[in-house]
Amino acid sequence: LRAAVYEFQYLPVLQELAAARDRGVDVRVIVDSKTPHYSTQRRGFTPNGPKHINEWAIERSGLQDCVIPRSQPHSAICHHKFVLVLRDGAPVALWTGSTNFKAGGLFGQLNVGIVCRDQHVLEKFHSYWDVLSRDPPPDQLRMTCEGLT
Repeated sequence: LRAAVYEFQYLPVLQELAAARDRGVDVRVIVDSKTPHYSTQRRGFTPNGPKHINEWAIERSGLQDCVIPRSQPHSAICHHKFVLVLRDGAPVALWTGSTNFKAGGLFGQLNVGIVCRDQHVLEKFHSYWDVLSRDPPPDQLRMTCEGLT
């Protein structure tokens, strides 16, 4: 499994991923991990994402060895929400949508999720995940996205 997520906090989902890892599934999840930054407008530190709650849930579920923190760019959130299913290293299915992996995203908001099995789309997402996993700076990621589209 290869995933990229913004809010990664709903323990039952994280625990299922940990159980999959324990069964031998290769699980890798890119997670928003931006540090708070100082805002001169607000005159204080503002969170630039759900880093602290994500880290708590990751530790609580024991998934630290599966997580790849995404810290670039510092000025924007890592708002991804997709999961790729791989078989023998090749993508066979994709889930994506607007749903964050937290209780409010799953049960409290009107979100959508879709499953895709189109090989062309799967390969694009897989290539994107590979680049994203290296936490590239914005300019490099932008060039990659332009090349994929």
